[in-house]
Amino acid sequence: MQSLSIGDVSKSERLYDGAAESTTDVPKSGPFEFVKTFFEENQETIKSTATGLASLTSEGRSIESAVSSFAETAKVVIKGLDALAQVHPAIGVAVIAFKLVVTFDMTRRENNKKVLALKIEMQDMMAVLFELRHIRDPMEESPDGSRLGARIQTLMDKIANDVKDAGSACDAYLKKSFLARTLKSKIYENRLADYGTTFEDNKTELHRVLSMHTARGVDAANEKLSSMDNKVDQLLQIFRKLDSPREKEIQRLFDESGGVKACLESDILLESLVLKSGETLSSVGGSTRRGEDIGNARKVLLKEWQEDVGEMFKKNIIVFERKLDVQSKQLVAIQESNERIVTILSSGLHERILNIDLRTIWKEMGWKGSVKARHFVLALHDYYSDESFLRGQESHISLRDPVETPLDSTLDGSITSTTPIIDDRWALTYVNVTHVQPIIEAIDDDGTGFVSIKEVNTFVTSYPPDWTLLQRLAYWAAGWHITISSYKDKIYRQVQTIFKSLDRLVPANRNIVCAYLKDGSFVRLEHILRSTKSVETTSHDPELAKLIETYEKTEEERLCRNLDSVAYELDSIETVGLVTGPGRIERYLFPLIYLLLKRDLRIIMLACKSVIHEEELAIRLSSLYSVFCAVDERIERMTDIYKQVHADVSTTLGIFVFGMFRLYYEKVFDTPEGLRILARDNNSFLRWISNEDETLQDEIGPTLTPGLRLGPVDLVVLELGARPLDPPSPYNAEIPQDLSLLGYWSGHFWTAREDGLEESYLDLVELRIETVSDRKIAGVGQTWSRLLTIDGTIGEDNDMVFSVVCSNGRTLLCTGGFDPIRQRIQGSWTDTPATSDPDSESDDSQVVNRTILFLRTPSRLHRFVYTPTDFTKNPARSRWAFACNAILHETRRNSWSWMHFKIHIDELRRFVALQSRSHLRDANVTPNKELSAEEVQELQTFRRHFDVRVARLCVELARFQTHRLMVDHLEFMCDSCRRDIYETRIICLVCMKKGSNSKDNVDLCRECLTMSTNQNGNNHNPSHSMIKYERIVFDYDEVWSSRTIAAAAKVTLRSAEENTTTQGVADEGAFAHGDRSVPDSDHVSALLCICCSTPVTTPCWVCRTCPPDTFVCSACEAQRVAPPKDHIHELSDPLIRISTTDPEPLADDAGGLGIETRLAGLEAKLDERTNELRMQVNQLETKVNERFVQLESRIQEQFATLESLLRQVVAQTGPQSTPS
Repeated sequence: MQSLSIGDVSKSERLYDGAAESTTDVPKSGPFEFVKTFFEENQETIKSTATGLASLTSEGRSIESAVSSFAETAKVVIKGLDALAQVHPAIGVAVIAFKLVVTFDMTRRENNKKVLALKIEMQDMMAVLFELRHIRDPMEESPDGSRLGARIQTLMDKIANDVKDAGSACDAYLKKSFLARTLKSKIYENRLADYGTTFEDNKTELHRVLSMHTARGVDAANEKLSSMDNKVDQLLQIFRKLDSPREKEIQRLFDESGGVKACLESDILLESLVLKSGETLSSVGGSTRRGEDIGNARKVLLKEWQEDVGEMFKKNIIVFERKLDVQSKQLVAIQESNERIVTILSSGLHERILNIDLRTIWKEMGWKGSVKARHFVLALHDYYSDESFLRGQESHISLRDPVETPLDSTLDGSITSTTPIIDDRWALTYVNVTHVQPIIEAIDDDGTGFVSIKEVNTFVTSYPPDWTLLQRLAYWAAGWHITISSYKDKIYRQVQTIFKSLDRLVPANRNIVCAYLKDGSFVRLEHILRSTKSVETTSHDPELAKLIETYEKTEEERLCRNLDSVAYELDSIETVGLVTGPGRIERYLFPLIYLLLKRDLRIIMLACKSVIHEEELAIRLSSLYSVFCAVDERIERMTDIYKQVHADVSTTLGIFVFGMFRLYYEKVFDTPEGLRILARDNNSFLRWISNEDETLQDEIGPTLTPGLRLGPVDLVVLELGARPLDPPSPYNAEIPQDLSLLGYWSGHFWTAREDGLEESYLDLVELRIETVSDRKIAGVGQTWSRLLTIDGTIGEDNDMVFSVVCSNGRTLLCTGGFDPIRQRIQGSWTDTPATSDPDSESDDSQVVNRTILFLRTPSRLHRFVYTPTDFTKNPARSRWAFACNAILHETRRNSWSWMHFKIHIDELRRFVALQSRSHLRDANVTPNKELSAEEVQELQTFRRHFDVRVARLCVELARFQTHRLMVDHLEFMCDSCRRDIYETRIICLVCMKKGSNSKDNVDLCRECLTMSTNQNGNNHNPSHSMIKYERIVFDYDEVWSSRTIAAAAKVTLRSAEENTTTQGVADEGAFAHGDRSVPDSDHVSALLCICCSTPVTTPCWVCRTCPPDTFVCSACEAQRVAPPKDHIHELSDPLIRISTTDPEPLADDAGGLGIETRLAGLEAKLDERTNELRMQVNQLETKVNERFVQLESRIQEQFATLESLLRQVVAQTGPQSTPS
């Protein structure tokens, strides 16, 4: 068991140890001598790294061995380069960059062998610097009179940048999923191999510079350069040898199936691809829509496949540099700490302990390198409970602990004259057996059950640095639980504030925020919050309260600084570790989540005023996801430890950190019993009652635009800024005076078919020929959907051959001629699909002719231009029609004719409406009114004829309307038409099983309201009671409880029809919900629609949130008739559809369980009413008692006054003494 504490160290400790080992302890003899000695002692290792992978390409096992030993060899190289940088400061910038990149990767849980191979090439380049060991003085002049420092400074800056760029590329590559990396493995590997070439070039340049300065040859080990001329080919060969079995199998699938595109387009091949990768369709797709796993997975993988690797690497460099900044600060702190600790490492084991009291305990107990955590805490308690210690405390109070911390300036651990004296005797109260568990958790950082000397020193030197040992023990014994409870309360209030802001959001932001709240990260967060036990008492020791306030403030400031350094983007577990620093994640979990949600809440408050980017909160969710991945890793580690010592994991986690991880580990809400708990008590976010009364506005801070990652959306262009489709300079429709090819052109790529149809392939196209030089032409272009690049040649007879490359990679090859007199480009074209274009092409079997025609006509007038077919039939009529229509259009436009604007606006509205329906059809959502053949043709005409910029705006408006303004019910699909549900979601209350997963219910769209279906074992009938929602449904809505309201409404309707008494209600077994008591017979006969005031008959609707008897007839509901202004009912309120007045068997009724369920619900409701009455009686009793006390006090005061007056009267009227 003791071996577990020694061998099973945490990842953060391994990083700490690695940094400690790489810290160079330069002896007094001087850095130059140290470097020479160090190289002699480690020359075999350094020389082996200097050859890189050049000599290993022939043997796969040798490559594997070199990759596996990289971590060890890197420590040696870093240590030597650190010392070398002290002799030659000019190389420091490159050494620091190499050290940061390599050390950062050492923290990864799983390193990719191909990335490590590239790091070996990087290390090979850096090993050349050891040739500087022959040069004592960096300022000495070379034979040509130059100084070494000046000669290599520029090269060192370049190497530092190359190292950082390569590290960033590796970081971006490793953040991709295995399947995403494999899809584009050739592209990724070529980009990584390019960095290998860069390192080789830098290595050659280093050899050249050093040889020129020293006028001597280099070491034999470094003279041997790669025998291969092409470094890229060399690295690609190495990558092939490092392919894992899964990668080889997937590549074989690609080769056999016709490539990546074929695998992604075929459902069978896609399923096979995901299966071979070891992932699942749902995990790849990242969505929980039923039946949409394949579609979502295809969309995600296509997006990954089409992503530009260069742009992705470019974006990642900013985030990566922020990570390196945080990593640099941590390494500096570690190095400072090591420099102070190293002076006592040669002493006995107990002498290594920095705190005097702990050193004494360790020595008296005779402990070695580690001790059982419980024994350590009990010995600590006995030590501080000893009478001699208590007497010492009383005689001189307590000196602040003489602890050697990274912030101290002394090394001997002695107490200086400035050591403050404080009274910390109050903390002894908390160092007792009652608080053993939290103290153990605070010191035993890796959770092995043993406390090591290193953990003790880490504990006494942790922040805040000016606390005494007793203060630290008191805080972690009792204060930390209070801190956790406080943050738990704050986090609940943050989420509550987000939920309450939903009604205030800009409509275009509602889907985004709702998707954010329904993300799985919030389910995991709720597991942790529910599981964590809150502190039982709210009254605390004033001294302890000061420590709590200090700790919370200090930790928040530290975490905020680190989060600011990475722009609040935690893109991996490693980044989470950089922000929190070394130590267990549970110590920082709640404050970290609080700060992340605080930032998110600022964005959501801004979303109440402005339209935000649709990916803004998705980026924030990735940070929460990374945090919970770190939690998963921690729980997995703790589980392994508990299993090794044969402890019950659930029971132990129920004690560990106040039960924080128990429900998270058990995944209790994934079980039927857990779902019943959720049904009864969910959502705890909304049910939580805060201990604080103040709002969160002061904690949120100002809602400033800089808090956005992608910036607000410009309502004028509606996100066009994210897709720069406009060319770099404006078009000019004027014809050049020299009648040259230069300038503006507009036209079409026409396709004529056998059936007589003539289609425009890219719709209206605008081109600008920018250069014509040496018979070569070049230019740019655009359509409403993409950018174009033109490149080609023009002959002496103005015959042209040019290619038009689309922004999606598709290439159109054109041949034709330029007519300078008639100013037209005319010819034919062929299509060359791009390897990365996922668009499926139309059937080309009926295509008979493909022609191009480009004119100088402005795009706004191109709607009047004749087609090639029309021109062939009657040229004169075609020209005359164009002239008349174009002149009329321009005249109306220039004169600001009202008719012109009316026609134009009507066309724009029609274009947006048709395009919106087209979006809904393509997205397979409901409601969706299919476009007729005439409407499809009308939409194509709009796209073909409208000005490119106007058409683009209309398409973006339509996309904005469908994707941002319409309510998307996220993961729910209609069980009848199998389409994703937009706008109105209808849930069957009869087919619902209380406590079951919401995805197992019967969900319908508005169009399928009257349809029958058999899904998830439910035989749904249109006569069932159903509830309609026009907003996204959350767990706290408790949809299942609407069955009670439906039952009460049925009783009311049945009573109205039969004109029975209230006794009939009881016979049916209906019961009320909340204040919804069944109305008496006086109200039964007057059931009117609140909208039209006509008598209500089935089928009808009843409001779920309004008072009883809020009925809406079917006609008013279908036509969305608004209720009277003086009525509280709103059109967006959820409505329950009542089809018949007959009692309904519920899906969870079995053998009378339905009656028992209703009775249990009635009992619970009666208990709730009883509790309410009891509270009211107690309040009334309290008020009466207060009144009696006030009255009694007033009467006593009056009696006292009266008695005083009587005494005065008696004193004045009493017998007078007579004189003698």
